[in-house]
Amino acid sequence: AQPGTLREMVPELRDDVRIVSGVMAGLGSIGFGGRLVTSWLNTFARASYLFAWLGSPMVFGSAILFRRSDLDAAGGMRSVADFIAEDVAIASRVKFNTNRRIGSRREPIYQNVGPVTMAAFWSRHVRWRRLICSKQPLVVLLEPFLWSWPVGLMGAIGFWMRGVPLEVFLPLHLLTWLTCDLVMIAKLQERRVGIRTALVCLLRELLIIPIWVHALAGNTVSWRGKQIKLTKGGKIDWEAGREVAEQDDCDRRREEVCPDVWTTTGVD
Repeated sequence: AQPGTLREMVPELRDDVRIVSGVMAGLGSIGFGGRLVTSWLNTFARASYLFAWLGSPMVFGSAILFRRSDLDAAGGMRSVADFIAEDVAIASRVKFNTNRRIGSRREPIYQNVGPVTMAAFWSRHVRWRRLICSKQPLVVLLEPFLWSWPVGLMGAIGFWMRGVPLEVFLPLHLLTWLTCDLVMIAKLQERRVGIRTALVCLLRELLIIPIWVHALAGNTVSWRGKQIKLTKGGKIDWEAGREVAEQDDCDRRREEVCPDVWTTTGVD
């Protein structure tokens, strides 16, 4: 988040609001993966504003403000030590313990995206979905209804039954969806967008489908170079982590003692 963001959020922290976060937006992307991240952040904002308008604001760890006394009363930092998504865990515990609302900052919170590889973009989105799925699987299962292609296909079938050709409705739907995305991006970035941004948006919509399928196919996440298994509720499976660490340590010791065992594939 930009300097001074948390200071600007302080007035939002009131007696009836014990946690304040906001809508995330991306700036300063480098590389194609970075552009995909920025495109996703700046178009996901529409869902963030929708949830905030419905009275259930989302919480993002990049900028979250709460009272230390409220977290201490809910168990402190130790109570969320088993969660990778500690921002969501903190918000849940403080909200439940205080029985107060979560507030949302009206202005977007800008995140400097920087350089991101395609592999990092893919891994991040798989991790986010598996974290959500471990706590609220129904949210992930219903996620396709927020994408342009599934919504467009359902609408096209419905209008086709009313006599509107598929080849007419679907392109118009996708063009309208893309236009809304570009308007949202231009508004958040406060600059004009071009054909490259439009192509990135289209590719993002295509990539999200295999990413979603990949996320549903497992319960491990990549975090800081480690593969971590998640249990129901989003907690880390420490026992599985110890087994992996012990195996990695064993393999490393074998390489140090008998390196030829790993490099020889046969004998003459």
